Amino acid sequence: AISTSDGAGVGKGAENGGLSQYEYRRGEDHRVLLLFNTLPESRNDIVEASIWDAGKWQPEKSPSMFSVQQTNGEKVQAQVTEKGSYWGHDFVRIAFPATIPGLGYTSCIVREEELEIPKEGAVQIGYSHVCHYAGYERSPEGLENDMIRLLIDPQSGGIQSLTDKRTGDLIVGGENSAPSLLRFAMERSRSMNAWAIEHTGGDLPIEVKQISRRQRGPFKVSLDVKVRFHESEFTLTYEIRSNDPTVYLHITGTWFERGNETTGTPVLTLAVPTRLSSAVPSYEVPFGSIKRDMKHGEEVPALRWAALEGNIGGK
Repeated sequence: AISTSDGAGVGKGAENGGLSQYEYRRGEDHRVLLLFNTLPESRNDIVEASIWDAGKWQPEKSPSMFSVQQTNGEKVQAQVTEKGSYWGHDFVRIAFPATIPGLGYTSCIVREEELEIPKEGAVQIGYSHVCHYAGYERSPEGLENDMIRLLIDPQSGGIQSLTDKRTGDLIVGGENSAPSLLRFAMERSRSMNAWAIEHTGGDLPIEVKQISRRQRGPFKVSLDVKVRFHESEFTLTYEIRSNDPTVYLHITGTWFERGNETTGTPVLTLAVPTRLSSAVPSYEVPFGSIKRDMKHGEEVPALRWAALEGNIGGK
């Protein structure tokens, strides 16, 4: 991950393209962020950071426009992703692109000012109504950047299609329907069910309560799919970022389900369908990774990640 720190530090002089010592001070007109890259390779990613107690001219209000200047002198209009307050202090969450060397750091200056908003980046696919407070009736929903295009099924909240725009490959989608990525089922009752996993009786209905647009770009765009099953409600957030071929999934909710010997054990899973052929899964294990075949729908342990590799269209 890329970590951020709001504060002062020691940097290069302005004469070699860096920030001056004067700019590293904390002032009313700017804030300094130090960005650290913990990976050994250079990265060009979208960074998020919190700016506390902003509002130079109106301290009681949080401003809506911020610029970010990096050490090469380039400025960009940041995207405001969140506003809030905590224990009497206001904060604004911003997103912006940054390039950071491997196992190194860079600096940037955040100012309260309005610049021209980038025209390209990540965008919402759904239609907008000419009246700002009205919604376009039964609009398609999805997200897109210059690398991928993601369409969401409005009935199930699942992925209708995921296309790699660089190659034209359809990664998810096709003739089959788009089921919900969240699957709810009841695992059959058995002894020692904390240690051994039993078969389930099939997926149970999940009701889509709402699909709403959240972040609108240009650096981050996202859609919230709110679902309900029995007594529980969860939100699955789809997110894509500019200049990034990754689809990020965030899941939040409250689990109110209970099981017993009669009904079995309630189970919630995340299932992402793909069009990969000859797919082989790999999982992180202590001190390395391992490939495991799942021929009968078995559940296997992993640490922080699982990967699926295969071919699309014979490639």
